[in-house]
Amino acid sequence: MLAAACGPRAAPTAPAGRVPVADGVWYALDDAEERNRENPDTFQIPPRAARDNLDTGQIVKLLFAITAGGEEQVERMWVIFERRDGAEYVGRLDNRPMSTGAIQAGMLVRFEPRHVIAIHPKRAGEGRAAEHVGPPDRGGGK
Repeated sequence: MLAAACGPRAAPTAPAGRVPVADGVWYALDDAEERNRENPDTFQIPPRAARDNLDTGQIVKLLFAITAGGEEQVERMWVIFERRDGAEYVGRLDNRPMSTGAIQAGMLVRFEPRHVIAIHPKRAGEGRAAEHVGPPDRGGGK
């Protein structure tokens, strides 16, 4: 959602490559493949084949670089994969970030296989697969 500016001064706009969410709030997804190349022993990601072949309902973790109030914070959050749109995936955010209330669970997120840092072992709606919903994961856990 892009909010309209009110009053005499315009709201800060999102830089190129960032997704605007609200006035002064935007995000970009970090490239997991790049992080893995830089730190292969400490930043592991699922195999490319698994990231290339997601099925509806699979839950994936992405790195969101969120800018709010002029400050950037990176948060790991879960997204439920819904469909493909050309080379992109489309899913719904399944977390609430700590850095801003402008980004909410249920928000549509477009991403690519290169953004996936983890794939949850269960699908949305299976048993306790939804137990991860809540404050964003601050570590590398599942």
